[in-house]
Amino acid sequence: MAMIVDNPAARLFSILEAGKQKKADALAREIWHDLLNVPPESSPLLIKRIAEVMELPGIISDEMNEHFPDERETVAYWRGQVNKAFKELNLNNTWNHFISGIDQHSMSYLRQTAKLLQVYTKFKPVAGSDLNTLREKVDTLIVEFRESDLDDDLKLSVLKYLNQLLSSIDEYFITGVTPILDAVNASYGRAFTDASYRDLITGHTTLGDRLRAVLDDAATVTTIAANLHEIAPVLSAGWKLLTGT
Repeated sequence: MAMIVDNPAARLFSILEAGKQKKADALAREIWHDLLNVPPESSPLLIKRIAEVMELPGIISDEMNEHFPDERETVAYWRGQVNKAFKELNLNNTWNHFISGIDQHSMSYLRQTAKLLQVYTKFKPVAGSDLNTLREKVDTLIVEFRESDLDDDLKLSVLKYLNQLLSSIDEYFITGVTPILDAVNASYGRAFTDASYRDLITGHTTLGDRLRAVLDDAATVTTIAANLHEIAPVLSAGWKLLTGT
């Protein structure tokens, strides 16, 4: 099994703990919109993010079985309650119908799970200020590329990867650092198969330099947090292959 680079149990616990503070008689749909930072009119995005939260128990359970097999019973207890709550989730019902199915024993066991994984991963959560700064840079760059006079196909290709990166930043609190790194890797990987994209990212144009700087910032922020110092030499080697230096 691949090494985990951050703490999915801490993310799930944070979301559920925040949910425990919400009004029990409120509509579940409204609470989920609030917890998952989804605008009221964005139902498809809400469903997507709820599905991502639902995936966390399985991810956590796999990692705990691999690294802390003696904790199977406590993991099975909280996972059973969380899975049952999601299975019976009705967005048009009250929030209490969902959150009351996850008792304090489950919350305590999940907190314990998060602490164990924290010891194993030594992960440092990415600071909110760093994520906000990164997001602003990506958002600004998206606007600049949209308004640029680049070839349409190249523009669409760049925007695809920038939007993937933006989405992974917005959903960091659910999915962690891996999708951010995946977005960076995918963007650099495109340069190996698309000559015009490679020329852009290696040609020292204003837009190309800014794109590369944003990708490097994203890689730096996440690899430091995840303690993945071995990623930097890999990116450096990839850059040498692209530029021939």
